[in-house]
Amino acid sequence: NHNTKEDGIILVFDALQSNPDRSTGSTSATFDSLTVAHEETERKDGAGELLRLCVGVTLTSPTCPEELRGQNAEKEFSRRILWCLDRGYEYIEADLSQEGQSKGHEDRDKEGFARIVEAIQGTVWSSA
Repeated sequence: NHNTKEDGIILVFDALQSNPDRSTGSTSATFDSLTVAHEETERKDGAGELLRLCVGVTLTSPTCPEELRGQNAEKEFSRRILWCLDRGYEYIEADLSQEGQSKGHEDRDKEGFARIVEAIQGTVWSSA
């Protein structure tokens, strides 16, 4: 059935490639490319409301916010947060290295990969 709405959507982008100070020329996996993916899903009425994550991934632990978001790191972070809020997504930056995947699971307020796991586990799926 092609008219079935999904329970959720996870938009993923390359956090390092999305740094405004690093112009690589390619925009296929950047934060700014998510607008097209989001609008396409909305047009098809396919994006559910149970889980909406927007995840910027790295394969290494960033040394500082500027590495991910450029010299105006706070301004870029705010821009991304506002984009997500306007469209109903939770914004997460996740280090997918082995170290990044293993930390934070015991924290009360989870971040990164641990938050992704928590969000998926905490969702009551319609198929359950």
